[in-house]
Amino acid sequence: MDSCEASPNPTRNPSPPPELQQNEEATLGDSIGSTAFSKHWLFATLMKLIQEVDKETEAEEGVESESDFSVDVDEDLQTELCKLWDMSMNTEVAKFLQEFKAIEILTGVISKSKAPRVIEICIGILGNMACDNEVCVEIASNEKLVNLTLALLGNDDPPTLVETTRLLYTNLSHQTACQMWLKAIERASLVQDQVAFIFHSSTNNVLLKNTADFVDVLLDLSDELRHKWATTEMVDSLLEAIQQTGHKHSETLEVFLHVFQLLSTTEPGVEVLVEKGETVLLPLLQYLECVCEDEIVSLDDHSACLSSVFSLLHALFASDTAIAEKLSTSSQLLRCMVKVLEPLYPSLHNKNENTQGEDCSSSIQTLSDDHQLLSSVNQNASRCHIQEDQSEGDDVTCSATQQDSGRDKDKSKDNVSSGDLEPRRMRQYKMLFDVLQMFLRHFFRSLQIDQVTDEEVEEDKKASEKTSKPIFFPVLVYLETSCSRYRIICLALTLMDADRPYSAESPTSEYDAGASSTRPRLSADIEHLRQLCQTYDQTRVVRILDDVVQGKVLNRTDSGEER
Repeated sequence: MDSCEASPNPTRNPSPPPELQQNEEATLGDSIGSTAFSKHWLFATLMKLIQEVDKETEAEEGVESESDFSVDVDEDLQTELCKLWDMSMNTEVAKFLQEFKAIEILTGVISKSKAPRVIEICIGILGNMACDNEVCVEIASNEKLVNLTLALLGNDDPPTLVETTRLLYTNLSHQTACQMWLKAIERASLVQDQVAFIFHSSTNNVLLKNTADFVDVLLDLSDELRHKWATTEMVDSLLEAIQQTGHKHSETLEVFLHVFQLLSTTEPGVEVLVEKGETVLLPLLQYLECVCEDEIVSLDDHSACLSSVFSLLHALFASDTAIAEKLSTSSQLLRCMVKVLEPLYPSLHNKNENTQGEDCSSSIQTLSDDHQLLSSVNQNASRCHIQEDQSEGDDVTCSATQQDSGRDKDKSKDNVSSGDLEPRRMRQYKMLFDVLQMFLRHFFRSLQIDQVTDEEVEEDKKASEKTSKPIFFPVLVYLETSCSRYRIICLALTLMDADRPYSAESPTSEYDAGASSTRPRLSADIEHLRQLCQTYDQTRVVRILDDVVQGKVLNRTDSGEER
């Protein structure tokens, strides 16, 4: 007889073993939520960890010398703990660990264990769990864990410090939990010194980045700590960390510079920064030079960092005469500022131009045919490749084809309409513009013409061709001989947006009170810059400023026509 005929259902798969069918509910019940992770495995792993730590404690009994954190567990347990560390990123696993009292278990392990990898992994698991809002609050409410975490800042194991600072940053970034951590940090006496030591001595860039993130959010939250941490030791350690990470643009450098900016918002911070003036200026100016090496500055990548740099430079400029004198003679600094304005001003103006009924960021200066002028400037910016070092005349050459920026096509260009930019990026652009605008106004107002009459100036010119030049003369020479017309236009419009025009009733310059009623009034900053350039025979700059104020712009591809 054929074997197939003996089988009642020859085409179906064989049935599963009866014992598996009986334990199906138990198998499904072992999963954590909707995941494939096993509760039984998690329990077993934590139990192994507790037993291992108990063995450590027993082994240490009777030993007189203190452990130096050189103990370690076997590799198999480390491997299982690392799997648990990865699992804890899952929200359902984090919730289950919370219900299983894992926070108390891990706190006990951290307090007893002398194994660096065990402590690192436990802190890392807590850092992952803290990404859940409810768990984050519970961690912050555990006073023992909070104190243990702060004490670990004095640990000499870099991987443990990396996870410790990450846990601190995560908790301080939580709206509710941060207040409980702030109180603990304000009570702790060693946190500041321990952080300064990490900055000063660590060569681990990941640790430096995590520590900087922690300090950044901490000082942003607490005005009291901004004052308390504004010390020479802290500034020295931050400078040492920047030396380690380098002066080229990076996320780490961006955070460090923002920490400096936060310190500069306090009087003690400004005093310390001024005291370390030359040392602080060096990385700031080096960063600007690195960013401005490119023909067109990329705002997408650098706007936040540039805001911090210009804010710091302005604070130092306003607080110390020697620093102000040094910076006011730097044509390289002015070059960097106008290079940043080149893509920044058109990007911001497009938003104002596209928003009907708004007053162009409350710009008080009214130009004749202002929108036509700015539209022409914006069109030129997108059409031409600006040449930096023009030494003759007003004209600026442009390349035959627009060069590829090299960035991904899905990223916004620096000159595109700001209506297409994300709100966060636009806020960064606006912040950068406000900071740079204030610095430029202060910068030019600090350049003072000698207090002499016009007649005396003319007599001096006739008497000798060797009339002494002011120390800031190189700045004016740069504008006259090396700065493109387009950048001068952006500079002029930035100064005009910031200031009020002179009133018709009390004109303060000959230009304002001229016989021609068609001439527009000048703003104070534009008038001051114009007088500087006129006094020292920088006629090209004067001509460009006059054109801008009168609402004229030369098409750079055909400078013989006015538009």
